[in-house]
Amino acid sequence: PRIQLIDRDPGIREVFFGEPDWGGYFGLPTAWFDNDVVSVLRTERAALQRWKVDVPWAQVGTVTIVNGGSIAVASGLVPYAASQPVSGLPDSSSYE
Repeated sequence: PRIQLIDRDPGIREVFFGEPDWGGYFGLPTAWFDNDVVSVLRTERAALQRWKVDVPWAQVGTVTIVNGGSIAVASGLVPYAASQPVSGLPDSSSYE
């Protein structure tokens, strides 16, 4: 089962299950990546990265959470117009 991907890294597992609504927040695991620099658990809604070396945004052992949609926008995969707010729509605070 995909949920077993979480067991590959104790630090990522701790952050993942530290979120009370992990299923709603992250979704299920979809893939695992590992190299000398970072271990990554890709989920349906985000990616959790545990760094094995110091990088400008994280120290060794730090787990960072990445939003896949933000990566797509930053990479130019989303047309500029599609990444801009639409006037007249409620902001995200009204969805709580």
